[in-house]
Amino acid sequence: MVRSAVPFLLAGLVLTSCSTPRPAAVDVPERATRLPGISIGQTTRADLLLRYGMPTGRFENDRILTFMLRLTADDELLPVSGDVAWRDPRFRTWDFATYSLVTVFEPDGRLARFELVRVNG
Repeated sequence: MVRSAVPFLLAGLVLTSCSTPRPAAVDVPERATRLPGISIGQTTRADLLLRYGMPTGRFENDRILTFMLRLTADDELLPVSGDVAWRDPRFRTWDFATYSLVTVFEPDGRLARFELVRVNG
């Protein structure tokens, strides 16, 4: 019985070691500091569109929006609007971006949750 389990254990070990690591979300205190004015349950989809411009990603009928952000030399996060990303070839890749702001909205358009995910640097 033990010998028959060995191939399965080895296969499981190989498969788990090949997985791609998940990007780390920024911890809550840093996220709150870097993104002032964003409040769960209060901030609306319209508020974020006014602040960050056109999203770089839209999912589930705009229930989930993502925004590309870059960190400046002054340690400030600046958005790169999706419309800029398509007009200027320098912004068509994520090479220069530091974070992705991932936002999820309630059916009434209010922010349900958000994550600031480090993508580079």
